[in-house]
Amino acid sequence: GSDKFRGSVRKVGLAYSQILKDDGELLLVPNAEMLKAPTVNRSRRKFRVIRSSFPVASIKKGTYDSLCEEIGEVLSRHPRILSEEKVRQLKLKNPTLRVFAAQCHFSGYGHQGAKLDVHAYVGDEIEHNEFMELQSEVLLSVNRVLEEHGAEIGFQAHHMMRLSESGED
Repeated sequence: GSDKFRGSVRKVGLAYSQILKDDGELLLVPNAEMLKAPTVNRSRRKFRVIRSSFPVASIKKGTYDSLCEEIGEVLSRHPRILSEEKVRQLKLKNPTLRVFAAQCHFSGYGHQGAKLDVHAYVGDEIEHNEFMELQSEVLLSVNRVLEEHGAEIGFQAHHMMRLSESGED
């Protein structure tokens, strides 16, 4: 029965729900069975992922290739981020495990500049508040790399106009 596995709900459909087991296997479970099953505690996830996407309007030092490479290296050196070697070891034990080494990718251009995507998996159970602190630490290290490259982040321009009732300032 459904009481013989642990996992997290990936998608709830009309008749069935998709459950991702801790070992990476995806199960389809009738919703009627879900009502009988215990609730999954999401705080017990074995892995969490730090994701960030941002536009880079320009860089003064280096290329987008070198920028992505250096961001990836900074992420990989962090002691709590899964390295390529650690991911390889985990996948030898469980080939269906969906975790990856730290990555920085160029994913195209938008109206604000070149879009970079950062993904980094945290390889231990971690409470939400601690995860938020770690995410901040990791993303600030990414920001330091951006600063070293003289990168300008693209933001939409917002204009404010001050209106006074009297028409005088």
